[in-house]
Amino acid sequence: MERHRQQLKAQHPNNPFGFWEIRGEDSNCDFGGYHHEPLLTRVESDYFDAVELALSLDGFFSWGAGGSIKQVEFAKLPRGSMARIEALRAKRRTLVDDLEQIDEELRKYGAK
Repeated sequence: MERHRQQLKAQHPNNPFGFWEIRGEDSNCDFGGYHHEPLLTRVESDYFDAVELALSLDGFFSWGAGGSIKQVEFAKLPRGSMARIEALRAKRRTLVDDLEQIDEELRKYGAK
């Protein structure tokens, strides 16, 4: 177990803080058949704490190589964000239409 701990910690030696997705080891150790790393949990922590948690979870090991810990990013959408995004998209469509009309009129004059 100590060897696995050191190998995992070597992946992010500066111990960054972030969101971590911990997946269990693929139980199918050969090259044939279906492969799947089950999601065990997601955690917001220092990487080394995520390693310790992963090593304590049932399912992180199945045949010996161990699962994986990957940093994940999430987009933050405050309340009302989708309404604001849709309003901006509508405004962009209007502006693009206006620009196309202007370009068309400029072409009539042979100007760019």
